[in-house]
Amino acid sequence: MQQTMVKIVDRAQAPLSVAEALAFVSAPAFGGINIFVGKVRDFNQGRPVTGIHYDMFRPLVLARFGQIADEALLRFGPAMRVYVAHAYGRLALDDLAVIVAVATPHRDEAYKASRDIIEAVKHTSP
Repeated sequence: MQQTMVKIVDRAQAPLSVAEALAFVSAPAFGGINIFVGKVRDFNQGRPVTGIHYDMFRPLVLARFGQIADEALLRFGPAMRVYVAHAYGRLALDDLAVIVAVATPHRDEAYKASRDIIEAVKHTSP
């Protein structure tokens, strides 16, 4: 059973998929599933937003996302699945920018791991 999936999605090719995230982490052993979805909002730091553009060096970002997922597995136990996907390219208002899905046997670990993962993605990814 694959425990982690990390991916970068070119927004010009396809949107991020919450359904894909849910399907990946779902399994009979996991009663707690937490999904975080980050979207492009219309206002940031006192200024209106009409869209954003994410640029990234894919190999480096994928490696970092993999490290983040592995760290979560070490912290919260191997009985877990983790899905991390981030869009790149031009995103319009309301587009999905990031999805983090975590499944564990119980809800507490799912919530905690999901929070740790999204914070690491936001603050430590290149």
